[in-house]
Amino acid sequence: MTWTRVYNLPEGYMKPWLAFGIVEFPHGLRAAGQIDNEEIAVGMKLKAAVGVVKEGLNQDYYGFIFKPVE
Repeated sequence: MTWTRVYNLPEGYMKPWLAFGIVEFPHGLRAAGQIDNEEIAVGMKLKAAVGVVKEGLNQDYYGFIFKPVE
């Protein structure tokens, strides 16, 4: 996994930052998306979900969100 935290977000985001990463799953599958966790470390176990990545006035936008495995 590799990741970055973006602080200069486009207009409309209500968060101070977003984390994005490229996650590699078993059998070599790789996916890019947001990481929903404050503490991020290379090698941590994540699960993928589809959820709202940006709330809009008339439309929400969906994409991959990676969350830690508990």
